[in-house]
Amino acid sequence: MKTGYWFKASKDDFGITNLPENCSNCIRICETDNEVIECLHFAETRRRGMSTIARGKMYICTNEAIASKRLFREQQAVLRELLPMLDQHRSQLTASFQESIRRIAHNLITLNAESIQAIYSAIPQEEFSQPDRNSLIEHITRKVQIDPKSFALLILDLIKNERLVKTEFSVYSKLYENEPPEKRPYNIHKILMLVLNTFWDDFNDIGVNFRVGNCIYKVNVDYECIAASFVHILQNATKYILPNSVLNISFTKHSSRITISFSMTSLRIEPEEEQSIFSEGYSGINPQKIGKAGRGLGLPSVKKLLALCDGQITLRREQSTAARINHLGLPYDINIFDIILPAYDN
Repeated sequence: MKTGYWFKASKDDFGITNLPENCSNCIRICETDNEVIECLHFAETRRRGMSTIARGKMYICTNEAIASKRLFREQQAVLRELLPMLDQHRSQLTASFQESIRRIAHNLITLNAESIQAIYSAIPQEEFSQPDRNSLIEHITRKVQIDPKSFALLILDLIKNERLVKTEFSVYSKLYENEPPEKRPYNIHKILMLVLNTFWDDFNDIGVNFRVGNCIYKVNVDYECIAASFVHILQNATKYILPNSVLNISFTKHSSRITISFSMTSLRIEPEEEQSIFSEGYSGINPQKIGKAGRGLGLPSVKKLLALCDGQITLRREQSTAARINHLGLPYDINIFDIILPAYDN
């Protein structure tokens, strides 16, 4: 190794280095900023130095400037500028990764709690304390026979949560572990309906109806990327759509692209934030006012997932004043999210 470095910021427990672990002793005992030593690890003469800089401590050792203190100080000067910048970039990447892990953990814990609550709503927790497994199975069977509809709804709830869990893992593997997309031809209408059906009760609870157009076209995409994108779009819709309104979903084909349009009367997206909503960490102005602001990860994740499939998402707002509604003191507009994907043509 020609030149090795070690840098540790004052407010950080971690540092950046290209030195092997065996060099840690030299780093620990070095007390001067410029000296020549006989290195046992590399079995050669090297020049080393430890210096304190604004953001922390920096150690350098090299076999290139043995006879010149001046050249070594020049190396120190260059790395003194470079290493703090690299360390700051590392810290930002670490913080971003930790935020993604916190988000996934929070969402998975929430979904798990919702699944357990759904089960206990159908069968109270204390009723699981049957004397043996056969008695428990018979008890559940009687419950199903008495109220089969409730258990059918329970299954749909559990399927929805399972799909949401799968979405979380898909987003993580595609965006953070660089798992390559597997593009194949799929009927886009079928993917949409499989996802939409799992949100049926959520929309029904707030009086929202669907109008879904027909579509026979196929798209060349990664299934998990597109299903996860639909999940995020519909999850946002359940939070921000106007109660007792209609969600319109239509399909159009132009040349080699298919557009899936989600048109809804939902919380107003102010003109100055039309692009910001696709930026990670941004929460909308009006959702913040009613305590429904998320972590600003849904639409940015959709944008990244679609990009893996050569797709994109755009926002259109109905400009006419007739489209503007005030409900319980909150402003609503007709917002249209367009997902544009490459068509599959035999």
